[in-house]
Amino acid sequence: MDDTQIPSGQEIYDAIMAGIEPELTTAGLETLEQVYANELEQDKAARATRYDTAFLEYDKQFQAYSDQWIDSLRSYKRTAVSSLEKENRETEDKAALDSIESSLSA
Repeated sequence: MDDTQIPSGQEIYDAIMAGIEPELTTAGLETLEQVYANELEQDKAARATRYDTAFLEYDKQFQAYSDQWIDSLRSYKRTAVSSLEKENRETEDKAALDSIESSLSA
């Protein structure tokens, strides 16, 4: 089995959000209060709008990420099932040949 670790929810969130709005990563969120301590109300409203847009983009990118994972998992399942079916056919074919050989030898 592959040793690849599935990233945590926080890791996924941060990886996506870092490319959209770094202030909204989990590390960035911890500094917002300090960074914007003296922010004017009009600037605060503009920042809130920017953040709303960032979260909408995050939702789109997270959906694409999720779809990719689901496709990968389905592909893996198809490969596994196909491999098992092939193995089963080979086992059945060998058993049938063994049976035929036994009946010819008798």
